[in-house]
Amino acid sequence: MLACVLLIASSTTSVADWVPGDDYKMHWPQTPKAGGLDVEFAGSRLADDWLCTGTGPVSDIHFWVSWFQDMWMPIEIFTVTIWSDWPAGAPGNPYPYSVPREPLWTRDFFVGQFVQLEQPPDLQGWFDPSSGGYDPENHVMWHQINITDIRDPFVQSQDSIYWLELDFWDLPFIGWKETDQNWNDDAVFWYFPDWIELHSPVGESEFIRGDVDGDMQITMNDVMLCMGGPPFLCEDAADVNDDGVWDPSDCDYLNAYIFSGGPPPPPPFPDCGLDPTPDTLTCIDHPCPGGIQPTIDLAFVITTEVELDFGDAPDRPYPTLLANDGARHNIVPGMYLGSSIDSEADGQPAADALGDDNDGSDDEDGVVFLSLVNPGQGVTVKVTASVPGNLDAWVDFNGDGDWADAGEQIFNTLPLATGTNLLTFVVPSSATVGTTYSRFRFSGAGGLSVTGLADDGEVEDYRVFIQEPIEDAKMHWPQWPDLDSTGMDVDMFFAPLADDWYCIESGPVTDIHLWGSFADDILPLGGPESLVFQLQIHADVPAGVMAEWSMPGEVLWEWFFGPGDYEVHQKADNNPEDWYDPVTQLWLNDNHLQMYQYDFYIDTADAFVQDSGTIYWLSVKDFR
Repeated sequence: MLACVLLIASSTTSVADWVPGDDYKMHWPQTPKAGGLDVEFAGSRLADDWLCTGTGPVSDIHFWVSWFQDMWMPIEIFTVTIWSDWPAGAPGNPYPYSVPREPLWTRDFFVGQFVQLEQPPDLQGWFDPSSGGYDPENHVMWHQINITDIRDPFVQSQDSIYWLELDFWDLPFIGWKETDQNWNDDAVFWYFPDWIELHSPVGESEFIRGDVDGDMQITMNDVMLCMGGPPFLCEDAADVNDDGVWDPSDCDYLNAYIFSGGPPPPPPFPDCGLDPTPDTLTCIDHPCPGGIQPTIDLAFVITTEVELDFGDAPDRPYPTLLANDGARHNIVPGMYLGSSIDSEADGQPAADALGDDNDGSDDEDGVVFLSLVNPGQGVTVKVTASVPGNLDAWVDFNGDGDWADAGEQIFNTLPLATGTNLLTFVVPSSATVGTTYSRFRFSGAGGLSVTGLADDGEVEDYRVFIQEPIEDAKMHWPQWPDLDSTGMDVDMFFAPLADDWYCIESGPVTDIHLWGSFADDILPLGGPESLVFQLQIHADVPAGVMAEWSMPGEVLWEWFFGPGDYEVHQKADNNPEDWYDPVTQLWLNDNHLQMYQYDFYIDTADAFVQDSGTIYWLSVKDFR
C-alpha cells in the first residue's frame, strides 16, 4: 500500500513553510520519513487521499522533492489538482481500490509562484513506479516546495475525503519524498489509461511458521536450528508461538508439536502465508513464492492560511483579543450573519462594540434588537443567517465584565434557518440597569463558549442598554419604538410633530417619554442632551370636522424643556433605520444607527390633568 504524504493545515498567519507542530486540517500530519525513498514523477502523476477535518480554503501547499542521484534540475512549472473521492466498492468504480473521481480544482504554478527551501542532507532511496526500478541508496539532497497565498483557493468541507495530485509535466529525475504516516487507502499513480495502486519495491516474504531452516517441511532439524538461536533468515518462522519475540519457549513449542502431539504452530501453517500478527520481526529470505509490498508514503503538506473573524467587545474585562483567547471564527465563504463578513488579524475591542465596523468594513449587521431591554421583560431579536447553522449567545446582565454567570447564556446551540430568524429571550428581573455587552456566535456545529476558535461562522458583539421599564402607563398602550430596519425617524426640526393617545385613567401627566434619532448620526455640538424642546398637549379634532383625518386642536398645556430639564439615554447604536422629512418629502434609506430615549418629568403642580376616556394629542418641536 502506498500513500502520498499530505497535510491539510490551518494557520492564523501566512508562513513560507510548514514545520511539525503547525496546525492542520486533515486526519493527521503525514510528515517526511527520514531515510525513506522518493517516487519518480517522470511519465506519471501521483495522488493520495485525505480526510478534511475542518472546513476552509486550501490556500497554501507544501511538499518535498528530490532528484535522481542528486542531479538537480530547475522546476519551471507543475500542476496541482484536487479530486473528489471514488471509494473502493462504490457503484461504478472499476477498481478494487479507491481512486480520484472528478477534478474539483486545478492550477498551474510557475517560477515566482513558489519557493524552494533546501533541507539537511539525508541518504534516501529511489523508486520509479512506471518501470519498477529501485535503488535503495540513491541521493542525499531534498527540497521543500512552498506555494503560499493561492488566489481563489479550493474550499474543502469537513468530513469529506479528497485526493491531491501533483503533475511535473514529464520533468525527468524528480521524485516525491516518502513519509511513514499513511492513512486510509493506497496512493495511486497514473499509468494510461488507469490509476494504479502504488506499492513499495521492498516486499515482505510469505513463510511457514516453524519452518526455521526454510526447506518447506517441519522436522527435528527445525527444532535444532531454533535451539541454536538467532540470527535467522526468517525471524517470523522461528517465532513458533507467535508472541512477537524469539526465545527458547518457541523451540519447546515446536518440539512438543513434533514429538508429543502438542498444538500446531499458529498461522501461517501448514501452508505459506504472511504474518497476520503485527510485530518487529522480519523475514528477508524464505522459499515461499509470495509476499506483500508494504506502504510507501510520500512527503506532501498542504497548509491553509485561514482568515479569521474576531469580536469587538471591550477587551478586559471581556475576552476579545487573541492574547486572551478571544472568540474567533475561520471565515468560510458563504457562512456569516447579516449581509457580509470581514477578516481581522486580531480582536477589535471598542467601547461601542463597533471596532469591527470601524476598521473600514461594516459587518455588524446580523443581529438587531427589536425591543427595549428592560429587567423582567421579554426581548425580541432579529438574527439573519446566510445558511442554516447554530447560534450561541450571551448577555452580561449584571454588568460584571463577563458572560459566565447563571442565566447569561440566552441561546445555546439554537438552530437557525437561512434568512431572518425572530428569537426571544427574557431579561432577568435582577439585571443591572446600565450599559453592558452581548456576544452572538454563529457556527455549523454550535456548542461554542465565549472564547476560542470555531471552524466556521461569525462572531458579532453588541453594546446593550438596560433600563428600568416604563411602568403604569396612562394611555391606551405604550407605543414602543420600531427598532427594525423597517422603522424610520421623522424630522421635527422644520415643523412640529404630533400624535394622539387615549386616556385610560384620570390624573396628572407627570412624565412623558419619547424616542428619537439624528440624521446620519450627526449629533449637535452639545450632544443629544443640548436640545430645547417644546411639548404641547392639544384637544382632539376628530376626523370629518376640519379634514378627513383627525388632528390637534386647542392647546391645553405647554412646556419648554432646556438642557438639564430632561434625561437622555442611548438605547441603540446598531439599528439601521430610514429618515423622512415631511416638509421636503426627502426619504433616506438606512440613514442612521443610533437611537435615544428622552424622559421628561413634570412636577404635579405644573402637570396637565387628563380625563379618562378622552383623546388628546402630544406635539413635539425641537429648537437648536
